[in-house]
Amino acid sequence: MGDYPDAVVRMGTTDSYSTQISECKHKEVKGYYARTNRRNHGQQIANHECRQHLLRAINRRMATAAAFEAANAAAAAGESTQPPTPATPSPAAQRTAVADLLRPQEDPLPRTPPRLHHHISESKRSWLDIYEFPALSILQDDPAVQEFLPKLKAHLLSKLLGLP
Repeated sequence: MGDYPDAVVRMGTTDSYSTQISECKHKEVKGYYARTNRRNHGQQIANHECRQHLLRAINRRMATAAAFEAANAAAAAGESTQPPTPATPSPAAQRTAVADLLRPQEDPLPRTPPRLHHHISESKRSWLDIYEFPALSILQDDPAVQEFLPKLKAHLLSKLLGLP
């Protein structure tokens, strides 16, 4: 694991080995191309994607608002003694919140040119105090973080001692 950061610098990230995402996206773009007039199709496809993104965002906001209104109506009718709360955040929203907490604030990366696939920081290492790890409290119901610190300590000790 010690040579992994150096390998990323030499060969790039390892999260892009699957072609499934690009194949699915290609099918989507082909569908958008069929809706263009074949003149300046790149811009028209970009417009279709932008509209699709906006419609999905509106749909999510409407679903959250409807759930909140239903909870308000139930509370007003006396069916629930708990105060209304918005919908539970999705796992994707939780991952985004954790990523925002873990993002270093003092050393922002420069903007990455759109033509580059990824951007690798010039910094060699960054550290994080594991005892102040904010994700452990946010994701306390996630099985991946339950007993995280004892498991991490056991793993590191076994690696340092050369045990399997």
